[in-house]
Amino acid sequence: MIEPQMSHRLLGGSPPPRSAFSDYRLLDGTMGCDEALAGVGLWSEEPKGWELLIGPPGVGKTHLAWAAAQASAARHETRFASWLEMLDNLKTQIRKSVKGEEATLQLSAYSMARVLILDDLRAPRSEWETETLRKVVHVRHRLEFPTLVTTNYTTLEIRKFLPGDVASRLLDRGLVTVHHLIGPDYRRWE
Repeated sequence: MIEPQMSHRLLGGSPPPRSAFSDYRLLDGTMGCDEALAGVGLWSEEPKGWELLIGPPGVGKTHLAWAAAQASAARHETRFASWLEMLDNLKTQIRKSVKGEEATLQLSAYSMARVLILDDLRAPRSEWETETLRKVVHVRHRLEFPTLVTTNYTTLEIRKFLPGDVASRLLDRGLVTVHHLIGPDYRRWE
């Protein structure tokens, strides 16, 4: 039997084990995780606008991001990358390229993806990283392309550690739904 070809796909990485919405565990003492689960679940069915998942390590931000990527990929071309993986990918393309054309195309692949899920956003460490972040965020914000971002930063830390123009777009009340996830690290034994 010939399998029907999927018209959409998930680009980037392999999902971690237990990364479906049905596998997401709500631990005692968590706040905002159930709302994030519901909100991201709805968003992934028909991505529109931006979702920002904020919380400490271990509350399930990446889990929800992967689940959203898999659900979205059933209907739309969806690109998933961690911030550091995206930077490494772009740096590799720059090293391979004589004129930087491949890196420009790769950056465009993130900026112009139908749906982008960017995991573990951190402060840029160089001018190049700052400009790369600006290019992706500015294009996606201007075109209102569906985007989901996870970060360990609070909203105050976003304003402090990220460039002001990037922070403004990440916290745009007209486009972005912010989910604060608070709770214990589910990876820990205690």
